[in-house]
Amino acid sequence: MNITWYGQSCFRIQNNQQNVLIDPYSPRQAGLRGPNFNSTITILTNPEDKKALEKDSKESFLVTSPGEYEISGTFVYGTPFIRKDKELTIYQVEMDNIRFGVLGEINSSLTSKELESLDGIDVLFIP
Repeated sequence: MNITWYGQSCFRIQNNQQNVLIDPYSPRQAGLRGPNFNSTITILTNPEDKKALEKDSKESFLVTSPGEYEISGTFVYGTPFIRKDKELTIYQVEMDNIRFGVLGEINSSLTSKELESLDGIDVLFIP
């Protein structure tokens, strides 16, 4: 299992079968060197960031909304996070019996219900 941080809220979780990319950004806009690989799963905590995906990722399963997903043995659970006029999603990703919590670009405290959705995580990615 490898975990790589690419700046801002962009992470990669990789095992032998899966390559999960979380919150990719446009390297030109951020001024950072972005990820340069094909992912099997791409997760966006902010659905407005779809425009940041510069590559044509037909092979990647795109997760942009709350719900439960199973992609080749990797489980993704999304919980809505709504503040003011911004709709984001908090995710849990389960790979190799390790649970990762992904908060993305949140900018305020979590409610008790949102904190409860993160119960049981082993690794937390925070902004």
